[in-house]
Amino acid sequence: MQVGLRRTVAAITSGVLVVEGVGMALLNFLLGHLLSEQKMSLAGLDTSVMANATRVAGVVFGAYLLLVGIVLALTVVRDRAPGTFARLLLISAAVVHGVIGAVAVGLLGWGVFVAMMVILGLLVFSLINNHGNGALAGDGGADAPTPTSP
Repeated sequence: MQVGLRRTVAAITSGVLVVEGVGMALLNFLLGHLLSEQKMSLAGLDTSVMANATRVAGVVFGAYLLLVGIVLALTVVRDRAPGTFARLLLISAAVVHGVIGAVAVGLLGWGVFVAMMVILGLLVFSLINNHGNGALAGDGGADAPTPTSP
């Protein structure tokens, strides 16, 4: 696999996740504003509590997606495989996108499902295209451990 393709896919995935994180935060702030303007309650809950909870959820999920995007951007800049924490973060993002895609197909339609599966595919490609030893796949990097004989 060419190094250029690997870095390009990781950079595209990073950009998509940053845009998705900002969009998710803005969407939740819009929903929070709409909730604060209504005068109905859901099972006796105060609308201001629901609006604030929606805004907080938007900030948390948006920050999570931004963090994953930054981790991928660092992977591109450093030209090294992500470490253990970063790899776990990328795996969790892939799982989240799979679950969101499964829910989205029933609620929002096939277009959103396809978009989530494309992002899932980009995340998985970014994950499996790297060696776990710190050097990127196929580059025979200087940081790769030397094999030892028994």
